[in-house]
Amino acid sequence: MELFFLALHSLQSINLTCDRELTLPNTNIQELTESVQNLVKSNASAYQQQKLFTENASHELQAPIAITLGETFGDHIIMTLNYGYAMSLVIATLAFGLVLIIQLSASQCISLAYWSVIIATTIGY
Repeated sequence: MELFFLALHSLQSINLTCDRELTLPNTNIQELTESVQNLVKSNASAYQQQKLFTENASHELQAPIAITLGETFGDHIIMTLNYGYAMSLVIATLAFGLVLIIQLSASQCISLAYWSVIIATTIGY
């Protein structure tokens, strides 16, 4: 019964984000131990693949959204406010510098500042 609880504790402490090997106690049921270890490895691999896909998909969505928002804001400055291209470039550069300084001086990531930096890189250029 002690082996069962040792195995149970090992299974409960699995963390798919770590590359730590699952260690199960030696039992008479070696096939079960190997099956569980293979299952954990398979799930860890699937988790890593899903994580990579999510990161890539997120990047592929962020780029066109940021460009669209930046270009729209740049067009707003040029067309609606009638500042012209040169002045919109100055405004965009100042906006980019301001939000970049805010983000870099923050002790943690500020979502609004992060997205403002991303969008400001595409304004009026």
